[in-house]
Formats: sequence, C-alpha cells, structure tokens
Amino acid sequence: MRAKELKGYELRQVIIQGTPPQAWIDKTEAASTELCAATTVEERETVIEKYKRLWQDPLLKNWLLQQFNNKCWYTEAQDSVSAYHVDHFRPKGRVTDASGNQSGGYWWLAFEWKNYRISGQLPNIRKKDLFHINGTRLPQLAVDDNDLTLEAPELIDPIGHDTRHITYDIPDDSGDCLAVSVHETLEESQRQYYAIDHGKAQYTIDVLGLNKIPTLKAKRTEFWNMCTAEIQKYENTCTAPHVMQSVLRPGIIKNLRKMVMYEAEFSSISAACINKNAPKPLVDEVFAPLG
Repeated sequence: MRAKELKGYELRQVIIQGTPPQAWIDKTEAASTELCAATTVEERETVIEKYKRLWQDPLLKNWLLQQFNNKCWYTEAQDSVSAYHVDHFRPKGRVTDASGNQSGGYWWLAFEWKNYRISGQLPNIRKKDLFHINGTRLPQLAVDDNDLTLEAPELIDPIGHDTRHITYDIPDDSGDCLAVSVHETLEESQRQYYAIDHGKAQYTIDVLGLNKIPTLKAKRTEFWNMCTAEIQKYENTCTAPHVMQSVLRPGIIKNLRKMVMYEAEFSSISAACINKNAPKPLVDEVFAPLG
C-alpha cells in the first residue's frame, strides 16, 4: 500500500513520493536566488510576481496531482470543488491570524515545492491568507523541514499526521455528510484532554469551508449513501441461504474495499461510513490487510 491503512475514522493523509521533475527544480534556481537577494517588501513582491508561473507550471502541477490521484488534498474531491489551484500552505504574501491581525507572509517559501498543496478553487479561495500560529512564528528564511516542525499551525496540513483529527458523519436531520472533529462526541470531561486537537479540527473545517460548499457537501453525501447501500446489501444476505451468502458477500466486500483505497475519491468518507454503520464482521473484512 502507498499509504497507511485507514482505520475508518480519519481524513486521508497525503503521502508524498519522490521530488518534482528536475527540469522544474532547475527553473526555480534563478527565482530563489533573486528572491533572497531582494531587501525590501516591494522588491520581493516584484520577484514573486515575475516568477509566479513557476508554481503554475504543468511540470510541477501534474506531479503534485499524481501524488493523490487528481484529488484535492484538503477534501479528496475530484470535481466538486471547481478547478485545481497550487496552494501555498504557508501564505507567501501576508498572514491573517484567528483574531484578524495581519503580518508579513512566508515570502521565502514562494518557490519551495514542499510548501505547495493541491487545493480545489473553492476551499482555496476561502483559505486565502488565513493561517493562525499557536505560539511563536518561525524567523524568516527558515526552510529546513526540522525548523518547520517547530512551528504550530492551527490549520491541519493534509500531508501531516494531524489529519486524524477530522472525520465525517451525518450528525443531524439535514441528511448532509459533514466534516466533524473526531473529538466532537466525547464527553466534556474527556474532550478537555484533546482541546488543542479539537481546536485544530474546528479551525480547519471553518477556514476551508468544508461544510459551506454546497457541491462538496452534496458529493460527500452521495458517496456516503452509496456506501450505506453496499452495507445494506451485506446485511440483507444474513437471511439468505449459506450458498448465496458465499456468492454475494465477496462482491460487496470488493466494492467497499475499492471505495476506501488511497486512490479512490472521498475514500475517508466511505471509511467513516463503514466504521459507523457496518457490522463488525464487514468492518474487519474491508480493513483487513491485503496479503
């Protein structure tokens, strides 16, 4: 498997393999050199504008899209969040924190491919420059991976382990499949131990508008309902003769396994639905490691 197995409760983590094409990396050298030589905000903005086509380059964009089978990294959608943008996870121009305070952006990461994420246009427009940091921001020119881990963004990174704090459910009578914090249903006495993680999940859901984009909600709900239908088929076999169970169940299990594969659209929605609604024998079959 390319990625760790889903356990049925988490937003899918994007696993990066390799590096962008060398031809694209070579193109960034002049831009990076010129950017680091700039000494004023105006000069930096001019350099970034001059070379902005670098992160729009098909060489880079196609490589990024291949990492997650042409899915938005924040939503797992393929067509319900409009066109794809190459998003700067840490905003390059300016940063707006949770209180609305603004400061200079991470301009030195403008051409750093490790700061790029594939985002649907709709969540990317909502995200804009919103990027709250808990604690102290990194000093300028900190680009090393080890340095970046010392910073504590409130926004969950789709390539990080914190994706496990978001899941999906149909929590109310609206019938809509919504993104929710995995800690939402905990008793208050227990949730206090996950306050930071719960806050990150809520901030991410709000900033990206995960429950505010109608086309995205509709598509998620469609996949949830498809998964529910497969579960119902499995449950219906319980009253069938043994020979029919042995004929019907493998096909249902195969269908559900396809729905939770890394490459599948909305795989985390399907996994959450199975984990919540399927009988344990079916859950065990779907998530059993493939030998």
